[in-house]
Amino acid sequence: MTKIEEKVKLDGINILYQNLSPGLRGSVFQKEDQWYIIVNQDDSDERRNFTIAHEYFEIQIYERNDISTDDKHYLANQMASEYFLPEDTFGEAVHENNLFELKRIFPSISYEVIARRIPFFLPVIVSILDNKEVTSRFGSPDINFPRTISETEMKAANLCYDSRDKLTISDPPLDITAYFIDDSTSIERVIVIAEVDINGEYLE
Repeated sequence: MTKIEEKVKLDGINILYQNLSPGLRGSVFQKEDQWYIIVNQDDSDERRNFTIAHEYFEIQIYERNDISTDDKHYLANQMASEYFLPEDTFGEAVHENNLFELKRIFPSISYEVIARRIPFFLPVIVSILDNKEVTSRFGSPDINFPRTISETEMKAANLCYDSRDKLTISDPPLDITAYFIDDSTSIERVIVIAEVDINGEYLE
């Protein structure tokens, strides 16, 4: 039993693993004062861990009326990320380790969750590519960055797809590192992390 499963069950919440529709991660429901978390049994261990944490924290904030449903979803994601990647330990590790090394330190959570947490601690722009298409792009709150991936970032991604390994390209004010994520699925994923020089033009 994982740490998050233990936490949830100690709080009296039941976890049900079911075969859900593709793309559906999980949900919660309450029956006769008993809470249940439904999790897609076909997801990876890492994905199921995050789903359990997300749904658990949604239950914790269920009765809050001061925020919208969308805000509750966002807040639950934040709380789940902080649970697996706490500020004290992750905040220190992120300054000394690359994405692959961070995954070894925090093995119970996915590369994507780790990548989404990094911008809270470093001035970076992160692009996630699935089968060579950009599916997500985000960055640190204090960086005014282009919403479209740059030619150099895309070059790093394509070279990474070719080598199926990690590589770094310098393009001031960016230091770009691309990581090929081999997770044995049908999707070939590359995560590009462009760290911005503190004196760079992207900073607001």
